[in-house]
Amino acid sequence: MNTRLTQIEATLLTQFQSYKAADKRVDEKRGLKDGMSNLPAPDAEIYPFHRAIVTEAQAVLRRYNDQIDNLINELERQITSLWEDLDARYGSTRDSIIGTFQNAAERLEQTLGPRSVKHDRLQRKHQEFSDRERQLEVALGRPLRINMRYVYYFIMAGVALVELPINRFAFELYFSETPALSAMIALGIGLGLMLLAHFGGIWIKRCTATITPRQRTLYIVGAVSVALLIVPTLFLIALLRQHYVKFIEAQQITFGEMLNQEGLGNIARDVIGTDMGTSGWMLFMINLLIVGIGVIVAVVRHDAHPDYEKIVRTRERTERQLDRIKGKFERHLTDFKKKQDLQLAELVKQQDRIERQIEELKNEREKCIAHKDQTLEAVFLHLKQRLHSYETGNQQGRSSESPAFFWRMDEASLKDDLRASLKDEHGSVYDILEAKSENRFSRISAVN
Repeated sequence: MNTRLTQIEATLLTQFQSYKAADKRVDEKRGLKDGMSNLPAPDAEIYPFHRAIVTEAQAVLRRYNDQIDNLINELERQITSLWEDLDARYGSTRDSIIGTFQNAAERLEQTLGPRSVKHDRLQRKHQEFSDRERQLEVALGRPLRINMRYVYYFIMAGVALVELPINRFAFELYFSETPALSAMIALGIGLGLMLLAHFGGIWIKRCTATITPRQRTLYIVGAVSVALLIVPTLFLIALLRQHYVKFIEAQQITFGEMLNQEGLGNIARDVIGTDMGTSGWMLFMINLLIVGIGVIVAVVRHDAHPDYEKIVRTRERTERQLDRIKGKFERHLTDFKKKQDLQLAELVKQQDRIERQIEELKNEREKCIAHKDQTLEAVFLHLKQRLHSYETGNQQGRSSESPAFFWRMDEASLKDDLRASLKDEHGSVYDILEAKSENRFSRISAVN
């Protein structure tokens, strides 16, 4: 727009922008010529030269004013268009962004959040087992009593590994050509014994709970059954080891050769008839002690009530599942919120850019309005200089008295005549734009 203003100045106002010595001589010459004819008359109120240059200036100012008004009107149209575009774009885009976020948040709540089927199922399950836990705690008068919750299975596995070097020797006779298999069998028996110790310890502990006689009888039967499995197994392992020791001392042939000569049945009878001896009974007692440790650890580890720990662990598991769902829901919701904030921030940046454009256009409009005052002053000074030069030349050429109004020009009246050509009709429009601007800023502040 500065270019347009410059073009208007170059087209219409060049003659008023400077008053050179040559221009001054022309006006003085004209005044001298009229003065030699004693024109204007001494009693004249105004003279042709004055009227001519003022009329000419007024005509130029009217054309100038029309072009400036056109420029101002164009600026106002652009400002209005930008405001309307900003209103429409900001409102609809902002509503779209917020609506998209709300829809996404609602879908997320229904699929993953508090309103999802999975969350509802887990919430009801958690409530159910929390109620059952509180009922048990009130009925028993105590909280859940368990020990070694996180190291129990490591302890039992360690005890089973202790069985490996102790029992492996009992099977090396029969699997001398594959010692790895002997070790695997010994380890398997150790794990089996610890499994029996695990259930035996649980059933022994549950016999002390407040339960029905039938349940107590079942637990006692289970514990006795475990003992009946463990003791013969340990005794057989001790017999096998003792038989192997005696075989090594008495025979010079391998176990495979002996198996071909005597058969499996004779060997089994020899194992059963083997005298345990002191070392055999010691092996038996060591194994029994190790299994007994496993039983004691199982007793200490578990609560007496058969359902208490299961209820508590189910409640804790559902809590963890609910926490995971909540965390996942909040992460997704945070991601959606970040996307919305980024989109709204970008929208605000677009607003700022448009508002800066509007502000620049408003500044241009202000410059146009201010330019009228500057032009009025420049034209007034130019006319004043021309009239002064004319009057100087006129007085030099006159033989009669000078007109009374020479050197006493009514500057205020001249300015009024010129100002009439620059009537400003844009104040009301400008006030409306200012009001819209303030309204816009208030809405943006409210949103942010």
